[in-house]
Amino acid sequence: MGASATAIELAISGTSPLKVALPALVGIHAIIGIGEAIITTTAVSLILKTRPDLVICYGEKGAL
Repeated sequence: MGASATAIELAISGTSPLKVALPALVGIHAIIGIGEAIITTTAVSLILKTRPDLVICYGEKGAL
């Protein structure tokens, strides 16, 4: 959403056309988001395997 808003603001200000700014900003941020998802999933999986006591799973008995 932030990348889209930035692209729209750039277009409104006349700095860059929307058809250039929108794909550039949204595309790169989508790739970054996918990378972050992979890193987070890997980290949480590793922590759950090695130290499950560090992760609170809501919905389990005894969870906060």
